[in-house]
Amino acid sequence: MITQTAGPNDEVVKTLPPLTIAEDALDKGLNILADSVREVLGTPKRKPAQTMATADWASPS
Repeated sequence: MITQTAGPNDEVVKTLPPLTIAEDALDKGLNILADSVREVLGTPKRKPAQTMATADWASPS
């Protein structure tokens, strides 16, 4: 998965996964990105069993 920053101050992160990516590969890539953001912000990691697909914010309201 390719990531790219954009915006006048690089405040936007774009993800560019292949069109035919397996769900587990996408989940792994998004978890790496989320862990990186958490590390930079100094916030705790999520529970190991939680995936991007089952995260609270990913659930429809």
